[in-house]
Amino acid sequence: MGYMVHHTIVVSHWDIKPLRETWRAAKEIFYHTEHSVSNITPTAVNGYRSYFIAPDGSKLGWCSSVAGWKARRKFIEYLKNLRPYPPGWVLVQFDDENGDTRVIDSSDHYDPRKIYFGGMADKVPRPGGHGD
Repeated sequence: MGYMVHHTIVVSHWDIKPLRETWRAAKEIFYHTEHSVSNITPTAVNGYRSYFIAPDGSKLGWCSSVAGWKARRKFIEYLKNLRPYPPGWVLVQFDDENGDTRVIDSSDHYDPRKIYFGGMADKVPRPGGHGD
Protein backbone atom coordinates (compact mmCIF):
# COMPACT_ATOMS: atom_id res chain seq x y z
CA MET A 1 0.00 0.00 0.00
CA GLY A 2 0.98 3.64 0.07
CA TYR A 3 -0.41 7.13 -0.10
CA MET A 4 -1.18 8.50 -3.58
CA VAL A 5 -0.57 12.18 -4.32
CA HIS A 6 0.74 13.89 -7.45
CA HIS A 7 3.11 16.84 -7.81
CA THR A 8 3.83 18.78 -10.98
CA ILE A 9 5.69 21.95 -11.94
CA VAL A 10 4.48 24.33 -14.66
CA VAL A 11 6.90 26.95 -16.05
CA SER A 12 5.95 29.91 -18.30
CA HIS A 13 7.76 32.88 -19.86
CA TRP A 14 7.23 35.38 -22.65
CA ASP A 15 10.83 35.10 -23.89
CA ILE A 16 11.75 31.79 -25.52
CA LYS A 17 15.50 32.10 -24.75
CA PRO A 18 15.33 31.95 -20.92
CA LEU A 19 12.43 29.49 -21.13
CA ARG A 20 14.46 27.17 -23.35
CA GLU A 21 17.38 27.48 -20.89
CA THR A 22 15.17 26.38 -17.98
CA TRP A 23 13.66 23.59 -20.11
CA ARG A 24 17.15 22.21 -20.84
CA ALA A 25 17.98 22.38 -17.13
CA ALA A 26 14.74 20.51 -16.33
CA LYS A 27 15.57 17.79 -18.88
CA GLU A 28 18.99 17.37 -17.25
CA ILE A 29 17.78 17.43 -13.63
CA PHE A 30 14.88 15.01 -14.22
CA TYR A 31 16.79 12.71 -16.61
CA HIS A 32 17.30 9.91 -14.08
CA THR A 33 13.79 10.05 -12.61
CA GLU A 34 10.37 8.72 -13.64
CA HIS A 35 9.26 12.26 -14.52
CA SER A 36 8.64 13.39 -18.07
CA VAL A 37 9.44 16.95 -19.11
CA SER A 38 6.97 18.11 -21.76
CA ASN A 39 7.84 19.96 -24.91
CA ILE A 40 7.55 23.74 -24.86
CA THR A 41 4.10 24.80 -26.05
CA PRO A 42 3.56 26.94 -29.14
CA THR A 43 3.33 30.69 -28.64
CA ALA A 44 0.18 31.89 -26.88
CA VAL A 45 -1.13 35.39 -26.18
CA ASN A 46 1.64 37.95 -25.55
CA GLY A 47 4.26 35.45 -26.66
CA TYR A 48 3.91 33.24 -23.59
CA ARG A 49 4.97 29.62 -23.83
CA SER A 50 4.99 26.93 -21.16
CA TYR A 51 6.15 23.42 -20.32
CA PHE A 52 5.59 21.16 -17.35
CA ILE A 53 7.24 18.38 -15.41
CA ALA A 54 4.73 15.55 -15.11
CA PRO A 55 4.12 13.61 -11.87
CA ASP A 56 6.02 10.34 -11.48
CA GLY A 57 2.86 8.36 -10.66
CA SER A 58 4.40 6.62 -7.65
CA LYS A 59 3.05 6.53 -4.14
CA LEU A 60 4.48 8.80 -1.46
CA GLY A 61 7.67 7.37 0.03
CA TRP A 62 8.47 4.98 -2.82
CA CYS A 63 11.98 5.25 -4.30
CA SER A 64 10.75 7.01 -7.44
CA SER A 65 8.75 9.44 -5.29
CA VAL A 66 11.81 10.29 -3.18
CA ALA A 67 13.98 10.73 -6.30
CA GLY A 68 11.30 12.96 -7.82
CA TRP A 69 11.06 15.10 -4.70
CA LYS A 70 14.83 15.62 -4.65
CA ALA A 71 14.82 16.57 -8.35
CA ARG A 72 11.90 19.00 -7.84
CA ARG A 73 13.73 20.69 -4.95
CA LYS A 74 16.90 21.03 -7.04
CA PHE A 75 14.98 22.43 -10.01
CA ILE A 76 13.03 24.92 -7.88
CA GLU A 77 16.24 26.18 -6.27
CA TYR A 78 17.62 26.66 -9.78
CA LEU A 79 14.51 28.66 -10.78
CA LYS A 80 14.63 30.79 -7.62
CA ASN A 81 18.17 31.90 -8.43
CA LEU A 82 17.58 32.99 -12.03
CA ARG A 83 18.06 36.70 -12.80
CA PRO A 84 17.16 39.24 -14.13
CA TYR A 85 13.87 37.96 -15.65
CA PRO A 86 13.03 34.55 -14.21
CA PRO A 87 10.07 32.60 -15.57
CA GLY A 88 6.82 32.23 -13.70
CA TRP A 89 6.43 28.78 -12.17
CA VAL A 90 4.25 26.83 -9.79
CA LEU A 91 4.59 23.52 -7.92
CA VAL A 92 1.15 22.04 -7.32
CA GLN A 93 -0.13 19.02 -5.44
CA PHE A 94 -3.28 17.31 -6.72
CA ASP A 95 -5.15 14.00 -6.91
CA ASP A 96 -4.40 13.55 -3.21
CA GLU A 97 -6.19 10.65 -1.51
CA ASN A 98 -7.53 13.09 1.11
CA GLY A 99 -8.46 15.81 -1.39
CA ASP A 100 -5.58 18.09 -0.36
CA THR A 101 -5.08 19.94 -3.66
CA ARG A 102 -2.90 23.03 -3.26
CA VAL A 103 -0.07 25.25 -4.44
CA ILE A 104 3.05 24.15 -2.58
CA ASP A 105 5.44 26.77 -3.93
CA SER A 106 5.55 29.31 -6.74
CA SER A 107 7.41 32.28 -8.14
CA ASP A 108 4.61 34.41 -6.61
CA HIS A 109 5.61 33.36 -3.09
CA TYR A 110 8.49 35.83 -3.32
CA ASP A 111 6.31 38.89 -3.89
CA PRO A 112 5.99 40.62 -0.49
CA ARG A 113 2.83 42.39 -1.70
CA LYS A 114 0.87 39.13 -1.68
CA ILE A 115 -0.74 37.11 1.11
CA TYR A 116 -1.68 33.48 0.57
CA PHE A 117 -4.92 31.84 1.62
CA GLY A 118 -5.16 28.13 0.83
CA GLY A 119 -2.99 28.51 -2.24
CA MET A 120 -4.82 31.56 -3.57
CA ALA A 121 -2.93 34.83 -3.81
CA ASP A 122 -4.57 38.15 -3.07
CA LYS A 123 -2.65 41.40 -3.40
CA VAL A 124 -2.30 43.47 -0.27
CA PRO A 125 -3.39 47.08 -0.87
CA ARG A 126 -0.54 49.55 -0.74
CA PRO A 127 -0.81 52.73 1.27
CA GLY A 128 -3.12 54.98 -0.68
CA GLY A 129 -5.54 52.17 -1.49
CA HIS A 130 -3.94 50.83 -4.68
CA GLY A 131 -3.89 47.03 -4.95
CA ASP A 132 -1.16 46.63 -7.57
